[in-house]
Amino acid sequence: MSRETEEESSRDRQNVEVTARYLAYPLLGEQDSESIQLYLGAGPLVEFGRVSQEGLTRTQWGVGVSGTIGAEWFVHPRIGLNGAYESTLRYGRERREPEDEPSQTTNRFDL
Repeated sequence: MSRETEEESSRDRQNVEVTARYLAYPLLGEQDSESIQLYLGAGPLVEFGRVSQEGLTRTQWGVGVSGTIGAEWFVHPRIGLNGAYESTLRYGRERREPEDEPSQTTNRFDL
């Protein structure tokens, strides 16, 4: 009977992403009495992340734009339920720094 043990690895991770959106209800003025409204939104996003684990440090950042389209159902004049589709377009850069090797930098576009 053999017993294998895994060494516990230490991981340090930080991630921050900030997205701001301006939402517009294009039909709200025309159909004020309707309980379901379409909305559109767009805005910038910024992200930063860092992971350190077992001799490897990975740092990444990105900037881009975010868009959304959705519908909101007003069950009460001040209470609404919504569903939305969101998409982002971003440019980012990742840097991998192994302990005993040269660092590597990668650029990326994401949709």
